[in-house]
Amino acid sequence: MKNKVLTFLMVIGMVGLLVGCSKFTKATVKGQYAQTEIEEIDNVYKTNKGKDILDFSVLGTKLEDNEKTKFINEAIEKEIEYDKEFYDGEYKEKCLENLQYMASDDIVFEAQLETDIEYNKDDIVSVMYTRYDYCGGPHGHTYYYADNFDVAEQKAITFYDVFEKGKEDIIKKAIVKEVERLDKEYHNQIGLFDKYEDYIPSIFDDQHFYFGDDKIIFIFDTDIIAPYAAGPFFIEIPVKELKDVIIFRK
Repeated sequence: MKNKVLTFLMVIGMVGLLVGCSKFTKATVKGQYAQTEIEEIDNVYKTNKGKDILDFSVLGTKLEDNEKTKFINEAIEKEIEYDKEFYDGEYKEKCLENLQYMASDDIVFEAQLETDIEYNKDDIVSVMYTRYDYCGGPHGHTYYYADNFDVAEQKAITFYDVFEKGKEDIIKKAIVKEVERLDKEYHNQIGLFDKYEDYIPSIFDDQHFYFGDDKIIFIFDTDIIAPYAAGPFFIEIPVKELKDVIIFRK
């Protein structure tokens, strides 16, 4: 199943890749804390009649266990357990409903969660989650979200731990500037939605940003600011452009 999912990600991410979405490459990030592969999980969920209906797998990386990073690995495990329950419950029922519209009732739908350590420096760790699922229709869906952690403080980092409340318009302006630069670079072929700027604040939450080297990356899933075919966007904003709104560790 992994090969199918990765092939799918390559197809839908082509435009996103062209505009600088380097997150389709899964190179291990070396950093302050040692990393390791998680033990791959593959669950096949069944209907009440015992038919295989959904194959859900988990793979990726986490930090090696120690007293400082234990709480991060526990958060990753919590996310995995949440997805197990979701796919073995509500989503499985959706798959069962959609089975009637498929050409064959022998199909087994699929889902996958991948974890990656995207940043691992200065007692800051950013974990990226890539979730793919398919239970009918013309294509599956891929979602990207992140968790950020302050190892020194032993806590998750929220959006408003990093950015000052009331200054969201400054963040929005910086994102618009970068999006329009990318669109111009690719000859206005991205296909941005009319008034796409209005949708930018929808990602101002704890799970749609993560840290990079002297930058912060904002995550826009497909169909947020541009059509599905354009893929996701990972908008990188230098910290210096956000200096008037960043309050983290000042």
